[in-house]
Amino acid sequence: MVLRARLALEPPSRELLERLLACAHDLASSSFAAEAAAVRLAAAELALTLGDTETATAQLSLLDPEAAARRPRARGGAIWPRCSTRPR
Repeated sequence: MVLRARLALEPPSRELLERLLACAHDLASSSFAAEAAAVRLAAAELALTLGDTETATAQLSLLDPEAAARRPRARGGAIWPRCSTRPR
């Protein structure tokens, strides 16, 4: 939730991109593939905004089109339920 709010309220930044990438990694490592995919899409969009096509392409290449069908969303359709916002 915090990352989603930051995306909406803050200007694009490399620091925010790094937080999104860490969150996507944490979610994917915890078997939350659909949630990780949603965060990867947001990270790819932010990377493109920052002119970082390499990171955007890398994030898009990690997407699994079948992940959303395998993993139900949290109640209320929420995504990113387990993202950490602590610095790495």
